Amino acid sequence: FILPTMSLAGGELQIEDTLFDLKATSSCTGEVGVRGWTYKETGLKHGGLDTPVPSVDIVLYQEKYKLKLKATTSNENGQYRFCDVSGGNYLLVAQKQGYDDSKYRLTIRDEINYIPKGFSASFAMYKTGKSPETNCKIEGDIIDSDDGDDIYPGNIKVQIIGIENKQRKKYTTDIDGSFEFEHLKPGTYKLIARKATWKFTKKIKLEKNMTYFLYMDW
Repeated sequence: FILPTMSLAGGELQIEDTLFDLKATSSCTGEVGVRGWTYKETGLKHGGLDTPVPSVDIVLYQEKYKLKLKATTSNENGQYRFCDVSGGNYLLVAQKQGYDDSKYRLTIRDEINYIPKGFSASFAMYKTGKSPETNCKIEGDIIDSDDGDDIYPGNIKVQIIGIENKQRKKYTTDIDGSFEFEHLKPGTYKLIARKATWKFTKKIKLEKNMTYFLYMDW
């Protein structure tokens, strides 16, 4: 889930072919970090990342202890970054006056090579009270790293079942082992992935305007 960088040209957000480096400044000396964009979906001209929303306050919490670890503000292009983030479970919260809060729950794994580009977590921002009812996501990677090298098993069937709302969606991973379920309502879901003798299940609770990222160990 490494996304291309964006730049403003002629007043519109443009996709570039490069990624901004978490180590590009002296404050970014670590090997693992989090970076992304704050944006509003006005026309979905650029794969969902449409118009940047600057000056969004983003706070990184350690999920287990609800401990505030880092805080920053997205720049004029909607970009933000956190450097030197160790492995663990985190909650990112994006806030700006006049907009609904947006959240991203994720796990950072030190042993997985996101060096030096970091983990990508972007936020869709909607005016207060204007967030769509179906504005939640579940995404992740299936990882096999037993031999020391990251392998992403493909052709694995993944499905989610909404416990309260009965939503059902299916996805088959490709060669990068990733999956994504979009346009979900808040609620509790059961996620099931299986192939041959391997099976993974997990209950996931989604709140309003939340993206939930997880790894599955093959």
